[in-house]
Amino acid sequence: MRFETTLHRPVEVSGVGLHHGVPVNLRVTPAPPSTGLVFIRTDLDRFAIPASWRHVARVSYATSLMRQGVLISTTEHLLSTFYSLGIDNAYIEIDNLEVPILDGSGQPFVELVLQAGIRDHRRQRRYLRINRPVSIEDHGKRITILPAETFRLTCDIDFPHPMIDKQAIELEVTPERYASQIAANKTLGLFGSMVRSTAPERSLRNRTLVHVVPPSLERKTPRSAFAPYGWPSAETYTMSGLVG
Repeated sequence: MRFETTLHRPVEVSGVGLHHGVPVNLRVTPAPPSTGLVFIRTDLDRFAIPASWRHVARVSYATSLMRQGVLISTTEHLLSTFYSLGIDNAYIEIDNLEVPILDGSGQPFVELVLQAGIRDHRRQRRYLRINRPVSIEDHGKRITILPAETFRLTCDIDFPHPMIDKQAIELEVTPERYASQIAANKTLGLFGSMVRSTAPERSLRNRTLVHVVPPSLERKTPRSAFAPYGWPSAETYTMSGLVG
């Protein structure tokens, strides 16, 4: 895409937050060129929080943005979808502190964008070019960014659990591939781990719309046994979160 884009018409959706369990209404409207993606807290006098690295506040179990003490939590599915489908400019009106989890994946946001349609602006898009490799490693986790002519992701995960184990995927991220191979993968959690967790940043107050494994199955059921029921691919869900 050579030109900046926005939505063709407003769209809206309602749901419940995953971590805080709050009801929330979300409405996305078109925005002028060079606006970017901007969250608008309609419950706080339309306070604006641009979706920028400058406002990233927390990335533990969710990507949260904060400006002047005002929080927007669990933005990763929405931002991942908008970036991958090429949406540059939009106002995201929200009346609570957390984006609704919906079905636990990015798929509902893909459908929201398709419902709204995409409109080109008459302004050329600017791109961030990576000129040299950058790598960060911490506590057994590593992310490396390399120069390339396309946006390609390689994700490897090695989690000591029979339902996750070792997984890997390499994929050039395009709107079509995101919609067909990445967006539908859902948040997953191990029930025993969630119950044992008492830290506020790790609590899940809405567990009904994500894949949750009961304690009786956590350590003895292979991941393949749940494939017919839509059990997510951990590496593609990680890829979705990384894009967001």
